[in-house]
Amino acid sequence: MAYVNGHPAWADISLNLETGHLFIQENWRYHWTVEPGASPWTLAQRRHFHNTLDRQIWSVWSNRVHIRMRGNHPLVRRFPGGLPSVEFDIHWVLKGGQWTVNVRKMPPGSTPTSFVSNVDLPTHTINLDSADLAAYQPSNAVGDTRTFRAGPHEFGHTMPDPGGTGQGNHDEYVGGEVGTADTDSVMNIGHQLRARHLSALLTELHRMVPAVVFSA
Repeated sequence: MAYVNGHPAWADISLNLETGHLFIQENWRYHWTVEPGASPWTLAQRRHFHNTLDRQIWSVWSNRVHIRMRGNHPLVRRFPGGLPSVEFDIHWVLKGGQWTVNVRKMPPGSTPTSFVSNVDLPTHTINLDSADLAAYQPSNAVGDTRTFRAGPHEFGHTMPDPGGTGQGNHDEYVGGEVGTADTDSVMNIGHQLRARHLSALLTELHRMVPAVVFSA
């Protein structure tokens, strides 16, 4: 099969030119820490955390936005309706990787708001905690509330934003932007993807296949 591959600083990207399958994988190197009052991590607990987070990210990000194409390239002629499959994945690595992921094990009774998870894009560091797997109901900047999980949201922050703010996708932060009031957006407090969230991916696809214009 014929593949083209891209390796931006934040992920590995593979596009199968025969099947139209687009696969975006971030390699995560975990650093497991324990907060006072919590028991040490077991291997089974670490595996449960990664596998559950992987499924949560997959369910929100994979095959949720349609990537269209135009141009004079066999890929466009083969798939005139756009790419048939767009999948996002996180891969646990023991060395290297694009991201250092610090995961705090919280004491019993902790909630996702006990520690504010975040992504530091310049240093490629993700800070999470064991309570992040649970759903909760945050309020956003305009006072709306949704049932929400932190992992898929923080995953979105790993992709550089089109404005170059250094925050990654940032619907919930920048006053006056369309995303601030878009409560349903995963980069606000919702579960839905928007074309603007894929700006970094589309930029990389243009580099990988210059003869194709990709859009979402």
